[in-house]
Amino acid sequence: MTSDNSPQNSTDPYDPGQDPDADPANLTQNAGTQPDQAEGEEEDDAQ
Repeated sequence: MTSDNSPQNSTDPYDPGQDPDADPANLTQNAGTQPDQAEGEEEDDAQ
C-alpha cells in the first residue's frame, strides 16, 4: 500500500488494469447476480 501512496505515483493517470473492480470479466460475472430492476418497479406490474 505504501507504494500506492508514494508521491511518484500520485500524479499517474488512473489505470483500470490496477483496479479489479474495473475488470470487464468481473463486471460481467457480477452482472448476473444483480436484479434487472429495483424492487417495486414495473416488474410487479408484469406479473
